[in-house]
Amino acid sequence: MCIRDSYKLAYAFLSTTILSAVYPLTTMQEVTYRTNDEFLKLSRIKFYNVFTAVITVLLVYYYNYYGMLIRSALITLVYVGFLYYLSSHKFKFGINWSIFRRLFKTGFPIAIVAYMYVIFIGLDKIFILKYFGTEAVGNFVPAIQVATALTVLPTSIYQIIYPRMANRYGQTNSINSLKNLAFKPQILLAFGLIPLFVIIVLCICLLYTSDAADERSSV
Repeated sequence: MCIRDSYKLAYAFLSTTILSAVYPLTTMQEVTYRTNDEFLKLSRIKFYNVFTAVITVLLVYYYNYYGMLIRSALITLVYVGFLYYLSSHKFKFGINWSIFRRLFKTGFPIAIVAYMYVIFIGLDKIFILKYFGTEAVGNFVPAIQVATALTVLPTSIYQIIYPRMANRYGQTNSINSLKNLAFKPQILLAFGLIPLFVIIVLCICLLYTSDAADERSSV
């Protein structure tokens, strides 16, 4: 039993290592999509990514835990593969050690903070499981899904704005030139999310009202 669990842990580390290694490539490739035609390509790639995520659910069904790990790695590899294949900017990979040292000096503290953040955002589920049980965690999952759904629109806008900001800053080398690209979309996004919040709250109220009515009728 202990040996089998150690194998499961090793495979989990392998899958996480693949995801961590590919993530910088994914971010780098996404930045290269800047023009309107390239954004249309990026939309198609996102569709392929979702399609891959749906199809690979069968891996989890047939292979359980190992299928879940394979699925996670496969989704990311397929995504970065499409990003590279459809990109009009082909990279030649190499290592510049002086740049690497500067990036490491800047990025290592950021990485530590990021890992602490990941640990912190998972504490809520751990505390709920410890003090309230598995049923409470199950009731908490829909809230997580709603929060995830709310990030779709900001994330989509970010993927369009960030490459343009990077391109603008590379041309001007001035932070002030980024104001219009940064503030206007954020203001529009903030006002645009208000109706979405209202709709979600109304749907939740209707859902709980119908559940309460069903419970009273059953009694």
